[in-house]
Amino acid sequence: MFDREKVLTPFNCDKAKKGDWGWGADSPRKLELNVDYEKPLMEIINLKKGQELPFVLADKGGYTEYRYFYPAPYELQQEKWVEKVGLKVGDKVKLTRGWCKGEGGCDDFYRIFHEKGKVYTVTEIKPKHIKVDGEGYIALPYFALEKVEEAPTTYRPFANAEEFKPYREGWWQFRTSGVVFKVDTYQEDGVYVPGEEKRVPFDVFLDKYTNADTGEPAGVKL
Repeated sequence: MFDREKVLTPFNCDKAKKGDWGWGADSPRKLELNVDYEKPLMEIINLKKGQELPFVLADKGGYTEYRYFYPAPYELQQEKWVEKVGLKVGDKVKLTRGWCKGEGGCDDFYRIFHEKGKVYTVTEIKPKHIKVDGEGYIALPYFALEKVEEAPTTYRPFANAEEFKPYREGWWQFRTSGVVFKVDTYQEDGVYVPGEEKRVPFDVFLDKYTNADTGEPAGVKL
């Protein structure tokens, strides 16, 4: 339901910030219709404080400037953020700041055991907050979080027969066909696999095969 108290104007636009989602319009009536009819949400990409049209919203590959802005409810704001950053359970997030109860529609408030700068693991994405690991129930608002992009895991080829030896009884899989097999034998610089007449060098083994049990590349994790 439309609440006039939530309408942001050129005089209180400092309550909004870049990245907020909601509805824009050039008249209160148009803004009310956009909210009531649940028009598509738009994101603030810039704020021009002191201007008649302070709210710059992304619009179909470009942008449109509006006089009024109505912030979306917390649940929709979080949903858009989660979608934008691609957040999922198991991802790492860093707590970047504290907050006040009611900020951005958040029901909870910053507590002393919330550690700014700490990296947490997401355990559940709830409509009203992001649940993370730790003692007790730790619920954090999306706007105080930053997704931590972890460097992709890399692998190198087995260096020699001695390094491959612990894996000699393991099961391997062709990346293309999915066929699972055990190596026939191995040498200092490669292995012999079923169906291959020639020895497969360890660098080729890394590129074309995976560990059938773990799905990891056929090599050594760095």
